[in-house]
Formats: sequence, structure tokens, C-alpha cells
Amino acid sequence: MPPPPDLPPSSTVPRALHVLLVDDEELLVQLNTELLSAEGFRVSGFTDPQAALAAVCQEPLAFDVVITDLTMPGMTGLELATALRRVRSNLPIILVSGYGADVTLQRAERLGISRIIDKPASAAELARCIRAVVRRLDT
Repeated sequence: MPPPPDLPPSSTVPRALHVLLVDDEELLVQLNTELLSAEGFRVSGFTDPQAALAAVCQEPLAFDVVITDLTMPGMTGLELATALRRVRSNLPIILVSGYGADVTLQRAERLGISRIIDKPASAAELARCIRAVVRRLDT
């Protein structure tokens, strides 16, 4: 039996993008965590936006992209985006809303929102958006 092929150095092996997922609905966090993990992402899910913000404050470079719900108790997705921008100005943020037109594109852009997606969003749609906003950073 031939020996296994040499693995490439770890620096050439692509790492999974780390997604910070924030939604006050625990079931949606669990479901989207599973679906995005199946798409190849590493996901850290939070139902409390304050806890999510604390995680970014503790390790600002740990996350590649944020997906946050718009409407949450205690802190809206827009307020979270504003706070995250103070910690890390180039962190891509995707806002998910069940209310569609609540946020204008101009306001979202001023707050540093990379994309707005309507609920419900499929895992494939979320994955496409994640890759698109991260790719924009790389160019």
C-alpha cells in the first residue's frame, strides 16, 4: 500500500470562515448554525446581542462576518452594527429582517451594513452573501 500523500502546509489549507450569528430566536440560531456549518462555515451563535458584542470586544479578529437580526430586545441589529463598527471598522455585517423595507440602503450603508437580506433566508442564500461580502474585503 503506498504511503498517504503529503498534506500541504497549513498556511495553504483554507480555513473555514468564522460567522458570528445573532438572533433573539433560539430556534433560528440553532437551525442556521447547523445549516451554515453544513455549508462549511464555523459558526458562533448568540441569542443576546450584548453577549455577541462582548465576544467581538474580547477577540476582535476572531470573526470574519456577522449576520444579525434587525429586531431584537435590548439592542437592535442596527445598534449592534454601530457598536461592532467601533470595535472593528472593517467587519462585514449582514442584516436579516423580517420587515424588509424598515431600513433604507442609504442608512444601512452609513451604519456599515454590507447587505440586507429578507427573512426567511435559505442557507444557500446566506452562504452566497457571506462569501460575497468577505470576497469584497479581499479585493
